[in-house]
Amino acid sequence: MLKTSKYIFGTVVSLSLMVITYSIVTKAESQNNWLKKATGNYQSFIWNAGTLTRGTTEFNLVARNELIGSYTMREKHSTVSGALSECQSIKIGLISCRWNDKYGTGNLTIVFSKDFSNFNGYWNLENSQQKFPWRGSRL
Repeated sequence: MLKTSKYIFGTVVSLSLMVITYSIVTKAESQNNWLKKATGNYQSFIWNAGTLTRGTTEFNLVARNELIGSYTMREKHSTVSGALSECQSIKIGLISCRWNDKYGTGNLTIVFSKDFSNFNGYWNLENSQQKFPWRGSRL
């Protein structure tokens, strides 16, 4: 009886570990899959100096399922370039990044549409609660 109980217990533990491992791997794969879908170039509109300013936003997938990016905003006589870093997946379709350009640094939170054809988000300056729109549509 004791031998049978050890066998059953060992089998149950082994199966439980397989289910946990499968769940972790599946979660990592789906995480990577949605991040891949988010990569690319988007025509964007970023709130800048009291108006929505046309520009571009680009996301790239790098090592360890991490998104990074860059963006541009057109101003009256020039184009401002910036970088997106430290992008964290909050959940599928939702990321939080750090933005940095000649005007400063802050946070950017973006929600992608289900088909990743566009996104809606907001940015704020570091240490500020005031939020401003940042939208994009895939080019």
